[in-house]
Amino acid sequence: MSDIILSVQHLKKYFEPHQTFTQSITGGGQKKVIKAVDDISFDIERGEIFGLIGESGSGKTTTGKLVMKLIEATSGKIIFNGEDVTVLNKEMLQEYRKKVQMIFQDPYA
Repeated sequence: MSDIILSVQHLKKYFEPHQTFTQSITGGGQKKVIKAVDDISFDIERGEIFGLIGESGSGKTTTGKLVMKLIEATSGKIIFNGEDVTVLNKEMLQEYRKKVQMIFQDPYA
């Protein structure tokens, strides 16, 4: 029987790039979105060591920021110990962040 402590389900983060001045006054240009994270799902079990690896620009840091709720997800769910992190209030979010952390790589190591 697995003991899943963190479950990320269909997580997405899309950014809309800023329009140029001309586009903003003329309404020109197509609405473009940058799909920083596009439908990622994974589970982490208690005691498991989890690493997220990939090429530069593949969404690793954005995924970490989403899991820490440093930025808001476009859609998807983050479940920690059975609780939906995406709807936590400020006090509960502070408690969550004490239990979950992201370790950045050291490019000089």
